Amino acid sequence: MKPGYIKYGLMIGALFFSGGAVQHVSAASDPSSLLIQSVQLGSGADATDEYVRVINTSTQSVETKGLTIEYKAATGTSWAKKASVGESHVLSPGATLTVASKQAHDVPLTAGLAQAGGNLRLVLTSKTLDQLAWGKGDSPEGKAISAPAIGQTIDRVCTVTCQDTNDNSADFELRGTADGSVRVEPVSLDDASAAYSIEITELFPDPASPQTDAQDEYIEIFNAGDRTAILVGWKLVSGKQSYKLDGVQLTAGQYLALSSATTKLGLTNTGDTVSLLDASGGEVMTTPNYAAAKSGKSFGVTDGGWAWLDHPTPSAVNAGVLMEGLVPEKTPKTTDKKATTTKKATASSKATSAKSVSSAVKEAAKSTSTEGDSESSTTFSSGWVLAILGIFAIGYGVYEYRPELLSLYTRLRAKSQAGREPVKNSQAGRRR
Repeated sequence: MKPGYIKYGLMIGALFFSGGAVQHVSAASDPSSLLIQSVQLGSGADATDEYVRVINTSTQSVETKGLTIEYKAATGTSWAKKASVGESHVLSPGATLTVASKQAHDVPLTAGLAQAGGNLRLVLTSKTLDQLAWGKGDSPEGKAISAPAIGQTIDRVCTVTCQDTNDNSADFELRGTADGSVRVEPVSLDDASAAYSIEITELFPDPASPQTDAQDEYIEIFNAGDRTAILVGWKLVSGKQSYKLDGVQLTAGQYLALSSATTKLGLTNTGDTVSLLDASGGEVMTTPNYAAAKSGKSFGVTDGGWAWLDHPTPSAVNAGVLMEGLVPEKTPKTTDKKATTTKKATASSKATSAKSVSSAVKEAAKSTSTEGDSESSTTFSSGWVLAILGIFAIGYGVYEYRPELLSLYTRLRAKSQAGREPVKNSQAGRRR
């Protein structure tokens, strides 16, 4: 026996059996998809109550370790580090990273952002990913946005996607009240369901590797109303766990995916439901139970009810519906006639809104089929190459060890014939 040939044979065999897995390793997303989403320079009650929110606008998760938020005075000459992500923190698609001085946060922020004007930038590995200037700030992308009044926030324009034209004055807007007293529109707790039309529209319970349950699961909410909603006291509830939506802002028609890294809510793979509660604690809606999670697929709202989607669509319109397992959408629970009327109107508008996908099912199926054919073709071609290599290795082994194989065959044949000889003699004796 020749060990060298055995080693090469094992190497080729390993390549043959692991080739399929190698093809599916996905590359990390480009961190340039990280953008400044929202900035607060102080509240009416506390001038040092500041925060910066960063959003991942790509369709892949992004590692933010090493990301820094830097500030420069309006006409200053040097940038100062205000926050830094020191440990691994992966942002799933559509998820946000909160950096704050006083509020709940992922990373602490050193306060000191001037109300009248200043400059902020996101930096990772010496590369500036995004930059914002307000008021008298002299380092904008394009033109600086106006300085906010006390109590207002600087927010990026985000509807289906977040706008990024490299012009601060166009990409951002000022929101909230200008008197600094109350930033949230007054809403009666008894009428909370009717005031805002918020819905859960998608669940992602079982991310495929390399994504993880702890970081990349998400629950998507949607503002089906005709005005911006600023949520205070609202909650998402999954099992015995809950997540407060305090401070979450949704413009009319906006989708927002909240990742498990942010909410710490876990969705079980054996089936789960998620409830949305308003500020009074009343149940706005509860999703159907998805029964058993499909790896890499999301469970979302369609025209025909809830169904598994061909691919996740965080913070965006649902698409690529799998035409199986449709679950009729449950009518959200309401406590009064007014709330019932509002939810019916919401359901009607949703059926004709961008989230509606029935008219695009054929196109999605066609697109999915085309992509599947392309992937199958690639896998088919590479699979045949590996199969040929495997057959060649086996054939070469048979040729190389033909003397040993022939000897083995001869011994086995002789043994077989020797076993049959007594049988013949016994039969001959009985005939006599």
